[in-house]
Amino acid sequence: MTEKIAEQTNMEDLGTCTTGSKTEEPCPRPAVKMWGRSALCKEHLQEATVQTQSDDLTLSLELLTAFIYEARGHHARALAEDLERVQAGLQERLSDTDGFLGMLTRAADSHKSGA
Repeated sequence: MTEKIAEQTNMEDLGTCTTGSKTEEPCPRPAVKMWGRSALCKEHLQEATVQTQSDDLTLSLELLTAFIYEARGHHARALAEDLERVQAGLQERLSDTDGFLGMLTRAADSHKSGA
């Protein structure tokens, strides 16, 4: 079993990136790593990683908002204020992450169109 896993990690054994493989414009770049069940090129791997970070930050903010609501409901003002500071930092980080994701997406789109 470990031999098969080791074989799959070799770049040459992964083939091409599977992004868009069921469309008329599949990614032609070589795959460098498995991401779940998909073989991704360097660019799509980076995009998938940043998208996962964005999703994680979004979930964290949703949970934090609920904690802040509960803290206020229990009159724990100091805790609510501390959590709001954390929330502001996470919102800034999410904004930066989404901005970077947008940049990656635009770069991939321009590469696809040949611009």
